Amino acid sequence: MKLRARWLQAPAALLYLGPLLAGFSGYGWALLPPFVLIFCLWLVQLWPQYWPRRWSHWRKPRLLTLVISQVLTQIALVTLLFAIGRGLAGVAGGTGPDASSGLPALSLPLLLGLSFLALPLSRLLWDGEKALKHGVRLEELRHPPVAEPQQPPHARPEAEIAPLLAFADDAPVTEIAPVLEDVMDAADAWHRLELLGQALAGAPDQHGALRRALLLWATEPEVFASGAAPTAIRTAFAAAGQDLPLLQMLLPRAASLVRSFPDRRHQFPDAQALQRLSKLGLPNDLAADLATLTATVGRKASRRAWTPHSRPQPG
Repeated sequence: MKLRARWLQAPAALLYLGPLLAGFSGYGWALLPPFVLIFCLWLVQLWPQYWPRRWSHWRKPRLLTLVISQVLTQIALVTLLFAIGRGLAGVAGGTGPDASSGLPALSLPLLLGLSFLALPLSRLLWDGEKALKHGVRLEELRHPPVAEPQQPPHARPEAEIAPLLAFADDAPVTEIAPVLEDVMDAADAWHRLELLGQALAGAPDQHGALRRALLLWATEPEVFASGAAPTAIRTAFAAAGQDLPLLQMLLPRAASLVRSFPDRRHQFPDAQALQRLSKLGLPNDLAADLATLTATVGRKASRRAWTPHSRPQPG
């Protein structure tokens, strides 16, 4: 994987070569928008975690500010490459077919094609979506951290989940849901889920409203499809335990998810854990949902080209 991360430098060179040669060939600033678009698509492809993944994220000022800053950075980068190309052309004696240097201007499709070629080549080397699901981050492979910096108390995940644990057992789920979504909207969501699961396991008779909110959030198709929190379903099952009202909420939604996304069955509890729930004497409809889950999860997984299935490391 580290070798793949290094090989990404080759598509990056093609990406930068397009606007550099466009400036060298004397093209005007009208080419700035298409090159900026290609540069932004390249960032979305390699670092999807830094871009809004749902429509609701566009209403959050923090993420919107991050997107605007990234776009402005790409505009500045493309402008710089254009300027460097213009400077090189001036040193060579001019640009375009009529310049004294005798260097012909390259065609517009060729220039845009050079930069656009970086997108499929990078996709062959690195799948940002799959890496995100398994907690693998490109920047960590390129620059492994020497030591994890000490976080100030207010920035620790323990402090981030504290507002959730402060809700009363009978609090409305509609009040907890937006807080839960904000807490889990972070790069270390897997770690926050782990801490939340430990807190709920340590207080099995408490936080009833939070457990219901967690079950609803973890089984939202939009959340599950995004892959931003691959451990959410397991945490939801652990939070439900053997509580029948919680299982009545969880099992139908989980069965619907596993039917819609059978390729992600590895994110659910294993078949043995699900079979233990069958001993609770569930009603017929819940027993059918549980049977669907157990059969799908227990199905032999096909070989995947993507290898890292280990627990994600903190980013």
